[in-house]
Amino acid sequence: MMEEDFSNVGTPKLGRPNEGGDACSAGRVLRASWSVCSASLEISALVSSRYGMPQMDEKLKVLVAEDDETLQEVLAATLSHDVTIASDGEECLELLRTQRFDLLLLDIMLPRVSGVTLLRMVKDEYPELGVVAMTGFADTIRQQILAMGVDAFVAKPYGPEEIRAAVQQAAAKRHKPTQEP
Repeated sequence: MMEEDFSNVGTPKLGRPNEGGDACSAGRVLRASWSVCSASLEISALVSSRYGMPQMDEKLKVLVAEDDETLQEVLAATLSHDVTIASDGEECLELLRTQRFDLLLLDIMLPRVSGVTLLRMVKDEYPELGVVAMTGFADTIRQQILAMGVDAFVAKPYGPEEIRAAVQQAAAKRHKPTQEP
């Protein structure tokens, strides 16, 4: 089988306009992301096999704790799972108390209850829950967050394929294969 070359597929970065020198408007970033999303879907199997991640045929129940409405929409559209959105830390805690989730995508800089505080609580109260940490301050807190036991870490700005890979990585860590008797 001939391996296809996807090196010409761009990776738009998501985030707020004009942060980090990005002159794109949020609308242009979203439109670019949607076109890359379709290309990413085509290469997800290639990426998964290249990085040794299993294909996820089953839908996960994912809680996304993110206060940026644009990123909420992009994450919900990017993930092919059952996604619930929490806009702040208190809403995230309430949803965790009332529903069961397989995975938490956690923005570290949340209002009302910080992502770091929330991560400590989640690790204590829901140790089986997979966690993907997301932050725009990766350089300053990456080691602290990784030491707290997250399953995957994504620095903002990120592209759709980075989020999908992090979700697969976290799901693979949490997947416990059945043992034969």
